[in-house]
Amino acid sequence: PASTTRLNALDVVGSSNFGQTTVNGNDLKVDNGRVLITNSAATGGGDFNPALLAYTATESAYGRAQVLLASGYSDITIGSSQANDNHGSTLTFATVNPANEADYRKFVIGQGNWGARSGFLDFGYDGGSESQNPHSYINSSDVSFTVDGTNNRVGLNSMSPTHTLDVNGDAHISTNLTVVDSISTTKFHDTNNTDSWLDIRDSSGNYHLKAHEGGMYFDAPVFYFREFSNAGQKITIDAGTATAT
Repeated sequence: PASTTRLNALDVVGSSNFGQTTVNGNDLKVDNGRVLITNSAATGGGDFNPALLAYTATESAYGRAQVLLASGYSDITIGSSQANDNHGSTLTFATVNPANEADYRKFVIGQGNWGARSGFLDFGYDGGSESQNPHSYINSSDVSFTVDGTNNRVGLNSMSPTHTLDVNGDAHISTNLTVVDSISTTKFHDTNNTDSWLDIRDSSGNYHLKAHEGGMYFDAPVFYFREFSNAGQKITIDAGTATAT
């Protein structure tokens, strides 16, 4: 039979068919069941069977712990209010060693609190130093991915990105890199140790610059070399013949 326990403004309804609901100290425990929050009276799609969205809590011998929100619109809001630049609201994903519950790995997503990093979202992971405090995972050593919402930037291995995409380390591109405006670099490197091509595309077609075996090769019928500020003086290479004008 169903039972209702009144906890201020929270009604907890337990049933032998869906699990056991108990209150232990400051914890609300739902054993062998799910926590379902819904608004079945909502208009525009709120009245549906939320059980269709997820497995039942007893779908296998391993069982599932579930919090299910189902309504016309469903929201999860995590809010913090503290004068702290780096540490605010967090969301943690953890996996625990079945043979030793003190051995676990945690992935923490954290927003800076009311301070300098309120517009930052950091993704941190530490594979060896377990800590109950999720804030311990938000630091320059453990954070691998940062979103700077204030400046619309993304940092990879950089908690303070200075460009739209700021990569602190090497980047590997398996196919093509397309640059619409301009590119500034000190080195192009082909890890396959084969012919490397830099494709320069404009309205006239494709021109190829090839670096191979210590040489630079141009794959185009005609090339011009000239001083940028002086359009009248140039060297033209056409069919192997160089002409200075």
